[in-house]
Amino acid sequence: MEALLAKENTKYTSVTVRSTMKKLIVSFVGGAVAFTVHAQVLFTYEFPGSDPGGDATVPAPEHMTLSAFARTQVNAVNQIDAFSSSHWTQGAEQDPNEFVSFAFRPDVGYEVALSSLSWDTSRSSTGPQIGKVELWRNGVNFESSQEFEVTTTLGRRVFDFTPTTGLSSDSYEFRFYGWNASGTGNLRLDNVAVVGAITPIPEPSASGLVLAAGLVGMTWRRLHRARRTAFIPTT
Repeated sequence: MEALLAKENTKYTSVTVRSTMKKLIVSFVGGAVAFTVHAQVLFTYEFPGSDPGGDATVPAPEHMTLSAFARTQVNAVNQIDAFSSSHWTQGAEQDPNEFVSFAFRPDVGYEVALSSLSWDTSRSSTGPQIGKVELWRNGVNFESSQEFEVTTTLGRRVFDFTPTTGLSSDSYEFRFYGWNASGTGNLRLDNVAVVGAITPIPEPSASGLVLAAGLVGMTWRRLHRARRTAFIPTT
């Protein structure tokens, strides 16, 4: 009888401990989830005024480092309130060596989460009729947008890519391509905005709560298995 009572007490104690551990783990995980933030516009290139001042204007968001827009194998065009470039390929396919771009990274102690890019674009009558955007991460093409038509009327475009996160050791670059021009005309960009979130990297003490809960749970399960293995029923 005493052996049976002891066995029942062990059973009820195990249930109580298991319930308590589940509450602790849920509490710790819930605290970690509380760090989640909603995406928003991190920065926007607006190119105010005339060149070269407008082209050289760089947004200054908190906790991020950005470059100015740059041109690769296309020419600068003086234009007010827009980033305009000429002499795009007249070929029917994209030239990977012709693009305009900008780069950025989070500052030390912060991490960035990216989800989309939006921009206004148009062309002159002989400018490139087709465009595309690529997202590069640490020098590697991470994802490309679908090809889009570039018209002579200013229009808004959005590139929703696979969400990606990075630290200060990670560099990001967006490249804008244009092709199928009918002459040496221009491709114009304006209001280039990146959507995401910039957050402090959690302190080890905060991020370790979930790990600590998991380690406690593993230890309890091992002890519980050890007790069950060592249990010798009495007759």
